[in-house]
Amino acid sequence: MGNLADLVRDVAERLGAVGIKPEGPVQLSPTAIPADLAPRVPDELRSVWDRGAWRLSWRDHDEERLGHDARHGGIWFLSPAEAADEARTYAGILEDEREGADRADVDLAARSWLTWTPFHRFASGDLLAVQPRGEVVLWQHDLLDGGPYYHGLRLGRTLGGFLDTWARVAFAEPRDWRKVASTEGAGLALEGAAWTLLR
Repeated sequence: MGNLADLVRDVAERLGAVGIKPEGPVQLSPTAIPADLAPRVPDELRSVWDRGAWRLSWRDHDEERLGHDARHGGIWFLSPAEAADEARTYAGILEDEREGADRADVDLAARSWLTWTPFHRFASGDLLAVQPRGEVVLWQHDLLDGGPYYHGLRLGRTLGGFLDTWARVAFAEPRDWRKVASTEGAGLALEGAAWTLLR
């Protein structure tokens, strides 16, 4: 992965250049990865946490200066402790809902929620996560309620590649991730949404 600090600072500067004042960037202090999460953390995410992850957020609901599908966004890395808490929470949900939910959804949740590492949380409750082999995927919070309508969308082959591409639209949260997830493999298809490329 390239220099995450430079990437996040560049996004903040480009947001400022179009009149959007972001919150941050702020760097988290490096902290230890909890023992129950450590075995599943891919090396690239481990490296981010070892150096200290970054947080940056912004809103532009009224003017939509970056486009209709770019009204808010940011990269808000979870700390290792927060990621471990998310993983434990979803393991608990899986255990609690195992009997009442659809069997196929329970199996999918077990294969994903118990092996992926969450690193970014959206206000909706959905997460971005990294699979054991390093691909970035979307973690659907209500998988056991409504089935997988976007759970597991592959958004990047690597964490660094995903972040570099997503930074081109200021880490904007699209209205529908399905429109920007590449169908040709892991990656973002930025032309799938109405937003402005910053670089």
